[in-house]
Formats: sequence, structure tokens, C-alpha cells
Amino acid sequence: MPISSSKWDVALVRSLSGGEFITAGFMHFRLRNVESGTTSILAFYGGGGGGSVAPVSYSENLKPSFKRFRSTRPTTFEDIDGKGAIMRTGGASGPTGGSGPSISGVWLKILEGLNPWGAALLDIKLGSASFGMKPGEGWSTPNIGIERHWGWVKVRLIPEDPLDLPDEPEEPLLGPTVIPPTIPFELPPPPPPVRPTKKTFEADVLFGFDSSRIRKEAEPELHKLVYELESRAAPRVMIEGHADSTGKAAYNRDLSRRRALAVKDWLVKAGAPDAPRYTTVGKGEAEPIADNKTSQGRAQNRRVEITIN
Repeated sequence: MPISSSKWDVALVRSLSGGEFITAGFMHFRLRNVESGTTSILAFYGGGGGGSVAPVSYSENLKPSFKRFRSTRPTTFEDIDGKGAIMRTGGASGPTGGSGPSISGVWLKILEGLNPWGAALLDIKLGSASFGMKPGEGWSTPNIGIERHWGWVKVRLIPEDPLDLPDEPEEPLLGPTVIPPTIPFELPPPPPPVRPTKKTFEADVLFGFDSSRIRKEAEPELHKLVYELESRAAPRVMIEGHADSTGKAAYNRDLSRRRALAVKDWLVKAGAPDAPRYTTVGKGEAEPIADNKTSQGRAQNRRVEITIN
């Protein structure tokens, strides 16, 4: 049964294009489903236009390195297969081919539908720069060019990849294969439901005085929060800003709201799962947890609470 994933590892293996102004070609990528661990060949076929010095260029990397990308929704190899795509490439390789210096960039936008300006199912951006591949790593023909192609992608599983093959039972040296009897067993009990988790950050740690800009010193703690969110499946998150009773209530409520939004915006940029859907609210001084008559109590009341379901 296909396993959906939002995380994909992608590596560029080889490319071939022909033509100087009206061009056609293909590119082969390795595409790994992070959830299932299976790998496939992702092939792009298309045509378009561009400019290049040589009429035909070819490159191949025998030891490609993977880079992690996220799809806009959980998907499978079957969902990606046959989708329309737009590819932009640019690069230059030295006159000695694989042993010379090279720089290249590839942008492959796999579309949700037929609209080339519409949403992308998977947005792949790869780039590299080197002083030449070592023997056995790959090679390329010398060329300089920039191209833009429109086409489609095909996905094919790699049967020879040992990481993707199930373990095969060993055959006996003599006689027919013996199938052991099925041993009945009880299914393990379902895991307990995940309980809501609440994280509290003091506002004096996250922000400067009377500010909603997150301090650089606070980012390591927020990164730890991102790692925890990535361990949850489709987390539901509420971000609440709180203030002490100093000043006017309306201003405190607005400042706490802006601070909650600032934390959400930081999590979106950090790639926290489903972060654009997080809910924010500014509660101002309405829910103190300590006495506002002391400086220590006011410091505790200036806080951001994050509830994870």
C-alpha cells in the first residue's frame, strides 16, 4: 500500500539537452519517500527554449547527494507520476568536461494541475559548484547555457536498489520449500492518545523591552520547539501572548497579540509542520499566573504560552 509523505529527499543524477535556441531534453533525479524509505527515479521530459554554446550537453553524477524538500500536502509516488512540470536550468562546465570547474542550478516545479502559475505539488531547487568530479563520480560535456522547459514527470521505482527490496526467505539446498505454520498472535494494544503539551516562554527572554521582535539569543529554544512539533502528526497549535498589568489594558492586549504573531511567523519561516494554520491570540493582562505587585510576578506574567495538541 502506498505510504504518503510530506518529506522528500531529491538528488540530481543525469541530464541531457539538445538545441541552441529551441531545446528539448530530460533530467533524471532520485526521489526518496522519507516515510517509507523507498527510492524511485523521477524523470522529467520536456521542451522549450534557451541559449547554449554547444548544441548538445550531457552530465552525469554517479554519487549524487540528497537534499530534503517538503510537498505542499502528503502525497505518494503515484500522485507525482504524470504531473505537469516546469524546469529551469543554468550552468557552465569547464573545457575539460568532468575534470574541469563547473557550476549549475536546477529548478523543477511539479504542478498540482495544468496551470503553470498555479500551486506547486513539489518545488525542487538544486545547485552545485565544484572544481571537477573525481574519477568514478561522474562527468559532463563542456557547455554554457540557460534553458526553460515545459513538460511532465514520470516516476519509476528502482528495483535494483537494495534499500527498497524486502527480505527474501532463504531457499533450502535440497527439497521443496517448506512453509512454516502460521502462529496466531494478539495485536498489541493501541498507543495511548497524545496528551496536549504546553510550553511557556518568558517574554523577557524572547523579546526586548516593549518589543515584538524575537531576539537572536532566544532562537535555539524555539528550534527545540520545532523539533518537537516535527515528531507529531498534523499538530494543532495555539499561541497565546500574555502581559503584566503595567500600562493601559488595550495596549497590553495589542502587544501580547503582536508577540504571539511574531512567534508564529518565526515558526513558519523555520519550517515547523503546518505552521501557517497555527492559531494566535493576545490576552493581555487578563490571565495572570503571579502577583503583579512584585517585579518577579510581573516578569512571570509577561509570557508566551504554546499549547500543542
